[in-house]
Amino acid sequence: MLATGDAGEAGATLLEAMVVLAIVGLISGLAFPNIARGIQAQSLRHEFRTLSGDLMLARGDAIRKGQPVTFAVSADGRAYGWTGAERRLLGPDTRLAMSQTVITFDTDGAAGGEVILSLRGPPGERRMALDPATGRTREGPVPEAGA
Repeated sequence: MLATGDAGEAGATLLEAMVVLAIVGLISGLAFPNIARGIQAQSLRHEFRTLSGDLMLARGDAIRKGQPVTFAVSADGRAYGWTGAERRLLGPDTRLAMSQTVITFDTDGAAGGEVILSLRGPPGERRMALDPATGRTREGPVPEAGA
């Protein structure tokens, strides 16, 4: 064997390289959809937590200012807002629906009636209920919005 190596053993053949690329492509093809789905699910969870926090901010505004605060969703479900706050936009594939047209928080924080909020996005749906007496949110098994 020469110091520079044998000419017949210098690197991989085209066939070996193609097999390696095919295996890498197959593994990537299987893993990528799961990663994308996980990212979408995380995005929906984040928007859900943000919505819950914003409802508590609206409730807090009513208590702090001593005036009723109205929380509403846009007609297309792509944005929401409340009295005295800037409108919040949801992600491009996320929609919000409520069982009532608006939520009015009274000066004691009460919401007037139970409201079901449903946040839908590509990975699925998350729902929460708004307790009428306290104005606080409750996540979990709640009925459909509009039911």
